[in-house]
Amino acid sequence: MLTESWISQFVTVSETEPTYEPVTVNEAKNYFKVDDTTDDALIAQIIKTARKMIETQASLAFHRRTVTQKQTGGIETLDALRIPVFSVTSLQYAENFDSTYETIDTDEYRLAGNKLFHDDYKFKRGRDADGYVITYVAGMVADATPSTLNNDMKIAILRVAAFLYENRQEYAQGWSEQGFSINYESNGVALLKDMINRIVNPYASAKGIF
Repeated sequence: MLTESWISQFVTVSETEPTYEPVTVNEAKNYFKVDDTTDDALIAQIIKTARKMIETQASLAFHRRTVTQKQTGGIETLDALRIPVFSVTSLQYAENFDSTYETIDTDEYRLAGNKLFHDDYKFKRGRDADGYVITYVAGMVADATPSTLNNDMKIAILRVAAFLYENRQEYAQGWSEQGFSINYESNGVALLKDMINRIVNPYASAKGIF
């Protein structure tokens, strides 16, 4: 499996890619009303991009995977950037990211929902800028096959994929480690955003899709 990673302020996340996408090319083509095979490779990439957009923006993991999250401390909680969290494999701390890490015992912290709480009420900050590494398993479904994800999430992926496909030349600019770059100047985007947010928010961490 390939490993995808990206960086936000003070946080780096890496994770294993799912073996299958939750929406098949045939499902997408049926949704797009496309009959020929000319754009099959493009549609497969658009499905992947749509899935990544929703997972990244809503802090979701559709299929269960191992996530490694590096970040600084000095805060009350460590928030998992992929939810729902199934289990925590390990939590490690170092004075800085280049020094030797020590494993924090499981009785020194607790998992509540998608947050880690320290028994001292705060994860310490080292003098030289501390580093925490959280390894955990997250995901909505364990079996990485297209048939297992619930219909709400599949529809959300299909709606984003349809928008990207229909506007592929005018709006889509590409995927990078920093995220998907897209232009939002269409009158239909507000409706799309509202629709996807209504679908995703009951499962997400109160973040919007766009």
